[in-house]
Amino acid sequence: MVLRRMDAWEVTCGEEQKPTDAKEVVTWNKKSTDRLTLIGLTVETSQYTYIRLCKNGPKAYAALAAIYKKPS
Repeated sequence: MVLRRMDAWEVTCGEEQKPTDAKEVVTWNKKSTDRLTLIGLTVETSQYTYIRLCKNGPKAYAALAAIYKKPS
């Protein structure tokens, strides 16, 4: 919910893919790093072990989803 409120969901969940244009890549990289910060600030410290090595928000989200997302 925090990610949606901060207009960060699309980049985090992978709906907004990393662009190929060099100018847009810089903006996307900043967004994805900001998303990692949001995730790190909203999960409990016990979850840091799963996202510790992630370099951006989409990777952190994918790491947490691999643990907690139920297949349906």
